[in-house]
Amino acid sequence: METREAIAIIKDRINLVDLIGRNVKLRKSGGNEFVGLCPFHSERSPSFYVIPDKAFWTCFGCHESGDAFDWLQKHEGQTFTEALEELAGMAGVELPKRGERVDTGQDQRIERMRAILAETQAFFEAMLVSEDDAMCYLQGRGLKSGFIHKAGLGMAPPT
Repeated sequence: METREAIAIIKDRINLVDLIGRNVKLRKSGGNEFVGLCPFHSERSPSFYVIPDKAFWTCFGCHESGDAFDWLQKHEGQTFTEALEELAGMAGVELPKRGERVDTGQDQRIERMRAILAETQAFFEAMLVSEDDAMCYLQGRGLKSGFIHKAGLGMAPPT
């Protein structure tokens, strides 16, 4: 699983009302919204809304808003990585280790493409080497055959 996928799963599994409710007293307000006093500015009437269906919170007073990650970063002062690790633990999602690559089949496709490109380059290089006029021209311009090979120079046949 890639980090992007893990983030989507975490957002889906985290109960935003419970998360924010640890610090803000929320009450149900119509539909599936919850309202409370905004922790980011001083106010007497609630303008802070949590909309769990959209995994989103917003304040109509100070215009702070975001998701569960933003909440931990803005309210708790965490870095994104800290927020990711805490929310992953709460959601029961195992994150890939740092620097760990998860094989999604793309590695095999990349290796296949590299092999195809190597074969193609070898073909065009063989065309260049077999063409005496082209080799004489390049050597006349000061290019040595060792450099021509090392640089992977080639040419397309006239047909």
